[in-house]
Amino acid sequence: MKRFVLLFMIFLLPIFALTFSQKRVIVERIKQRIQKEELISIAYEEHILKYYSKPSAIGKLYEFLPQNYLVNIYTNLFKNFTLDALLSMPYSLKSSIEDYENLKKIYENTAYRERTFVLENDKVYIKLKDELAKNIIYLTQKQGDYYIGGCTSSGKPILERKYCVKNDIFYIFDSTDPVSSNLLMYYDKNRFTTGPIIITKDSTKYTQDEFKHLPQGVPLYTTEGKAYIKDKANNIVEVEK
Repeated sequence: MKRFVLLFMIFLLPIFALTFSQKRVIVERIKQRIQKEELISIAYEEHILKYYSKPSAIGKLYEFLPQNYLVNIYTNLFKNFTLDALLSMPYSLKSSIEDYENLKKIYENTAYRERTFVLENDKVYIKLKDELAKNIIYLTQKQGDYYIGGCTSSGKPILERKYCVKNDIFYIFDSTDPVSSNLLMYYDKNRFTTGPIIITKDSTKYTQDEFKHLPQGVPLYTTEGKAYIKDKANNIVEVEK
């Protein structure tokens, strides 16, 4: 099916602009570029899960990309690889190339994109699939930072932050005050979607945004052993025995 779409798009390009052979070469290179952008999306997510931070530059992703990743960049057709704002990279197809208006339809086509999507002449946006990666990005945005830092020896976030990680355990507090803040929840990075997630016994805190970004259906327990679950309406409800 993808091959049929590709050939169909090639025939859509104006005959007078490029020969069929030239069109086929360019379309194949566009497809290769899309595949590289898909790999960037996957590497972006892997970086988040390893370092608990959003990558600040494309170089931060090299350890997660194939060794031959920078081969066949085709700078006559595409801009250099860079990262843009959160979860995006620049639109890379050069507008100066011949038959740009038709070629961009191929570049923006969803047939070869699973981990990215394109808004016309705007940016290439990254899709995260892992629920923990999505949660880490939410926490960094909520905290106004680009990473989740470590905890102090007393188990509190370093500096004036609400979140920290220690031994792969995420600790979520209700304020940035290192003295008066209270623990909202904590969870193992490897059990974020399966639980259990340990939560505060103070049910008045369950409407805070951090609870809304927990996976639906994940089992929640207070330190006293009372069981809760997050329902489809984003409510934290007690499980009846």
